[in-house]
Amino acid sequence: MIHAIQRSGETVSVAFSGLLTFHSRETSEKLLADINDQLKAGGNSRLDLDLAGVEALDSLWLGVFVRLYRRSREFDVHMRILKPRPEVRRLFQVVELDRIFEVCD
Repeated sequence: MIHAIQRSGETVSVAFSGLLTFHSRETSEKLLADINDQLKAGGNSRLDLDLAGVEALDSLWLGVFVRLYRRSREFDVHMRILKPRPEVRRLFQVVELDRIFEVCD
């Protein structure tokens, strides 16, 4: 589940919870469109994705995060992954996305 996208100053924040799986594919497409709109609006310097409430995620969502990262770079916006649980952090490490994304506790 995705909670509302919030904007505070120059930061766009999204909080996630539960299982992020293929079954939430439609949600992922809406998220990409909504964040794209936020980035196009301008005035952003950071995109924070709060994964504290995420129990697990699959390859679809890894791809979503890669797409968000690429899109944020196009707008010179710094993307961060915040507070992932150890098992989610481990997934980022296994696929070496922790080398691309800033992952913060």
